[in-house]
Amino acid sequence: MDSLPPKEPRSTTQEQISPSLLSVLRCPATHGTLAAAGFELVPEGRTKPRYRVVHGIPLLFLERGTVPEQERQIVRAFTTRSVSYYSDNYSAPTSERAARYRLVERIARSIVEPGMLVADIGAGPGVFAELVGGLDAGYVAVDLSIDNLLAAQKRVPGLHAVAATATSLPLRDALFDLVLATGCLEYIEGQQLAIDELLRVAKPGGYVVVSFANALSPRRWWDEGVVHPLRRVVKRCMGKDDIYVRRLTRPAGAIHGVRRAGGEIRSICYLGQGLVGYPLSTFPYVRRRTVDAERPPGPRLAKLAAEFVIVARRAAP
Repeated sequence: MDSLPPKEPRSTTQEQISPSLLSVLRCPATHGTLAAAGFELVPEGRTKPRYRVVHGIPLLFLERGTVPEQERQIVRAFTTRSVSYYSDNYSAPTSERAARYRLVERIARSIVEPGMLVADIGAGPGVFAELVGGLDAGYVAVDLSIDNLLAAQKRVPGLHAVAATATSLPLRDALFDLVLATGCLEYIEGQQLAIDELLRVAKPGGYVVVSFANALSPRRWWDEGVVHPLRRVVKRCMGKDDIYVRRLTRPAGAIHGVRRAGGEIRSICYLGQGLVGYPLSTFPYVRRRTVDAERPPGPRLAKLAAEFVIVARRAAP
């Protein structure tokens, strides 16, 4: 992957992977267990493929050519954004991501019990690490960007983190009590592959909480059809290559995808103001309405929300 940190003189403290983290991993190529081999990981009983470990974070991607260009561009974007991403998006009460966090927090508190294991896919800078830790549960952050995960380590010492893609999770089958994927799948080309993976790593009876950008939202039509294409043109003119797109999903399509992967839908939550787009959405009044998760609009308008969150349970065998 792009934008790896420069190699430093190796030491066991920098490159050593936690045994408890290693116990939940599997090789993305062979799907077998992994073993430490010096400063790298290899499939048990084999010498290849080899996976680098950076500050205790294994880089468990398939071969470079298998990573879609969209995902590489996301990695490039976070080389400069990772340091301030958490404070910019989750500390401000008027942030839409903060509103989503509050919604997922309520859901997680109703599910998670001490000793459970939670996977956060597309975790960015370990967004839910403190929440899950405060519930005395285990937490594993998975993200494309090593820069995001290194930033998370600084905020949460001892964080269990893995650099990988959601379409090929290097996590063992049926292991996690709760799998989170919020603000993630809308940037992935193989969305159904990712949904399949989320359900695969959840225990039978375990929960999956996943968000989607709503294709029924007029605001999303405006943002993705007009505003973001113009921004991409400006970026190209400035020579920037971190250009990626957000994929919109209809609720019916997302429900079908989750059920196809073996999930039982428990609830659907609509979030965010879905009618007014940029630049009106930057005004304080509209912004407050945008992030007001406690007072959603009526049932009909709710379905036009900017995004929706599905809570599903993996069907028991």
